[in-house]
Amino acid sequence: MKIITAGFIVLLFPCLAVAQTGFFFVPSVTVSRVNDDNVFFAPDDEVSDQFTRITPALETGYESERLSWDTRLYQDSEKYQDNTQLDSNQIRRAVDLSANYLATPRMTLSGRANWLETETPSDIDIISGFPQGRFESESYLIAPALEYRFNSANTGTLLYQFEDVEIPQLASSDAHRVAARFERSVSTENMITAGYIYRRYEFNDVETAESHTPWIGFSHNFTNFTRIETELGPRIGEDSTDAYLLLSLIRTYDQGSAELSFTIDESTSVGDIEVIENRTVGLTLIHEQGENITLSMSARIGKIIYFNLTSDVVQANLDFSYRLMDTLFLSASYSYNQQRSGFLETANREISRGNFALGLRLTWPSRRNSRNNSRTNAN
Repeated sequence: MKIITAGFIVLLFPCLAVAQTGFFFVPSVTVSRVNDDNVFFAPDDEVSDQFTRITPALETGYESERLSWDTRLYQDSEKYQDNTQLDSNQIRRAVDLSANYLATPRMTLSGRANWLETETPSDIDIISGFPQGRFESESYLIAPALEYRFNSANTGTLLYQFEDVEIPQLASSDAHRVAARFERSVSTENMITAGYIYRRYEFNDVETAESHTPWIGFSHNFTNFTRIETELGPRIGEDSTDAYLLLSLIRTYDQGSAELSFTIDESTSVGDIEVIENRTVGLTLIHEQGENITLSMSARIGKIIYFNLTSDVVQANLDFSYRLMDTLFLSASYSYNQQRSGFLETANREISRGNFALGLRLTWPSRRNSRNNSRTNAN
């Protein structure tokens, strides 16, 4: 049912089945050796282990001037060296989908959806799910959007997002988000923005909470490659009013981009029945060196707040990919997460986990060749 729901967005767009120009179909398999220094997510007496992860995947989609969509399906199996009770042929399964359709010269329809079934809640949300350990978990999200350009200076956007998280041994939550955004360019360097966000949460199909967030903001281009964006407003809940803030400094260049951000916002805590506040400083860097090397890095330092209780979070990720041959890639990744919990079951205890993976990914055909061949055949 979840996969059918995730695929529903694709069916919203016409000519999907009959169009051929720009179609690509890329199966792949990745084999990695992973070293995990805390396989049980324990605050004390951490247990480290090594395991082999095998990930078959399929990416398929279509690209044209008016329509594009991309779908990726994958499944992870893991075999442990020492803790064989953790072995699983389906430790996680996922479907990710995105689509974009230019309905008229002024109106664009877009959407994304995903479904994830996993045995580690941190796959759903590393910030709040990290201390929860290993539980059967499932989540799915669907988010259609509409953008309309009134004229060259004014643009409006409507978005609806629904996310469902199910952890049978802990809790379940549903989150509805409706957002409206208006942008007005006042010069080549400056843009004024305004919007409204309505959020409603349901926990264990019983308890609910909601909030309203009107906000205003602006964007300024220092140069063609550097800009600052900000949004500010109140988050009005049933019992309190708190701040909403987004501040980003973005730098783009020929090979990639870098972004430094600070946010104050709200979300749910995976496995708990409560709305929390997140205060996060983040840095993201994406770099591509030619067609063979891709590097992405991210780091976040944050604080989760629930009434007068807090949880401090540190997160860092590094992903590297190198094309050895046209269809063969070397991949390496490292992630580190540390969290001191103040309101979860591991109250006032620190949990840290480091994970390093080195592997090979084989694709056939490569996505680059698949696209080129499909366009050549169509012509």
